[in-house]
This record gives sequence, C-alpha cells and structure tokens, in this order.
Amino acid sequence: MKNWFRSFDRYSTKTSLGERIFYKCKYCGEEPDDIAERIIYIVGQRPHYWMLSFKCPCGCKETISLNILKGANPRWRFIVRWRRITIYPSIWRKVGCKSHFHVRKGKVQWSYI
Repeated sequence: MKNWFRSFDRYSTKTSLGERIFYKCKYCGEEPDDIAERIIYIVGQRPHYWMLSFKCPCGCKETISLNILKGANPRWRFIVRWRRITIYPSIWRKVGCKSHFHVRKGKVQWSYI
C-alpha cells in the first residue's frame, strides 16, 4: 500500500511536462512589484502577516494573492517548517486557468476534482 501512495505522490506533484514544482518562501514587508516564479512571498510584519503572493504553478503566469488575515473570508493559513511552506485549504482558481492544487511542504500537489 505504501508504494501506491508514493507513486501517486510522484504523479500528483508533476506538471504536464513531467517536472516537479517546488516553492521556496520569502518574507517581505510589502508585496514585491515583480513576483518571481517558484517563490511564495509572505507579506507583512511579524507576527502580523496579511497576504501570500505567488505565481500560479500551471504556467499561466498569473499572480495569486491569498488573504491570511484573521476574521476575513475566505482565508488561508500557512505553516513554515524547515523553510518549507504548507498552505491550507487548497487553492482553487475560479477564473483564468481554473487550477486546483495544494501546497504541502513546498510541493505542488494537483487536485483532479
């Protein structure tokens, strides 16, 4: 059973080109003008962060901005452990490319629902 999960994880973290997508995280006081690919910017001043900003992993080059303010709706949460970021719940774009994915420990895991 473990091998099936391991192979599914490999499949689910690859793009259609077969390359894995990993994100690094970077803390910043303001959202940068130029969002680099494969970096998730955690915007705000510690401990009051208000936004996550990054390029869509599908390749459409659209910027995704996620609200992380307490009391806001919708709201995402994040955890950074050993310089790897996990975002929950999943990110599901309703416009544009309509990608649906998770970011877990810096890896993109596509959702096929």
